[in-house]
Amino acid sequence: MQKCKYKISIFFLAAVSFFVSMPAISFLGCGAVPVATRYGEKKPIPENVPLKEKISENVIEEDFDFSNFQHNIIVESKPTAKVKSVNSNVWFNYDETDKARTYKKEKGFRVQVVTTDIFEEADSVRAGLYFKTYQRAMYIDFDPPFYKLKIGDFLDINAAKELNFKLNQLGYHNSLVIPDSVNVIN
Repeated sequence: MQKCKYKISIFFLAAVSFFVSMPAISFLGCGAVPVATRYGEKKPIPENVPLKEKISENVIEEDFDFSNFQHNIIVESKPTAKVKSVNSNVWFNYDETDKARTYKKEKGFRVQVVTTDIFEEADSVRAGLYFKTYQRAMYIDFDPPFYKLKIGDFLDINAAKELNFKLNQLGYHNSLVIPDSVNVIN
């Protein structure tokens, strides 16, 4: 059985011919046509023709009558009542009345998602969960030497367990429901 000693040279010849021919083909095939032939031949305007005649050749005469289509459209404006949106968690429907609310501390429950000694790690998990769960109440507590990411202000343990279940489905298997003091609207 003989080995082909020309394999490398055939491959080299094919590569060189490819890299030499591709720029030539792309240059000749992509827009190498004069503009005049692309859009049709335009007859040049002679230099000795006055300017008014040059302009009058390019003017389009319109014979369409717009007067048949002029109508007065009257749109009655109705007063609209301010409606509370169903999607109140969406940022562009943010309710400005939240700023005027006052909160008090009560015993309740939160879901602890991450315990880490690096603040940036806890903050990046918080940012990711903000868009996955749409929970506004997210807290990073520093309990030396750890940062703990806690979510929610739940008075009912079942609501906290529902969020814990959702977080487990999202891949946060170390999350757990913990008793904590929570913020409650006054």
